[in-house]
Amino acid sequence: MLKKLLLVLGFAILVFIVYAIYTQVTKISCRSLRLECQKETVVFERVYFKEKIHAFQEAIRTQGLVVDLETQKSHYAPSKLFERLDLNEVRNILIREFGETPSKDSLRLHVLIYENDPLDPGKKTKEAKLYAGYVVFSFFEGADLVYKIQIDFMDKEGEDIAKRIACAKASLMNL
Repeated sequence: MLKKLLLVLGFAILVFIVYAIYTQVTKISCRSLRLECQKETVVFERVYFKEKIHAFQEAIRTQGLVVDLETQKSHYAPSKLFERLDLNEVRNILIREFGETPSKDSLRLHVLIYENDPLDPGKKTKEAKLYAGYVVFSFFEGADLVYKIQIDFMDKEGEDIAKRIACAKASLMNL
């Protein structure tokens, strides 16, 4: 009887260990480190429709995308980024990298420039207050979100945003 109990207990422990190892090995991280530019800062990316990526790559090479630009200022801290950042210049960089086509096209790039808010009470760690903001690139075909990439920028005046835009393009083109 004791032998059976020890055998069952040993088997249960073995199953638990195998399960713990399996969950750690297969844990999916959205943090991306595929390219050199992605290693410079924090980058998260996700592909929703792999089969639709080629259409974006081809559109960027030929006619371009519909480009929308949105900003989000810090809420608790005084906003400083958008006093210094020239949004027309950012838009020109986006058009230079991704092209631009009339708004009737179904391939669309929505870009959000988010200013980090270090006084946000929800940001409790020092690391959450270090970056200046992030840029989110959302690639849509019609209503379908095909690919999304978020890249932190560190310069409080947004001087490194052009590099982050180029990195987003390289990330898409290398899928």
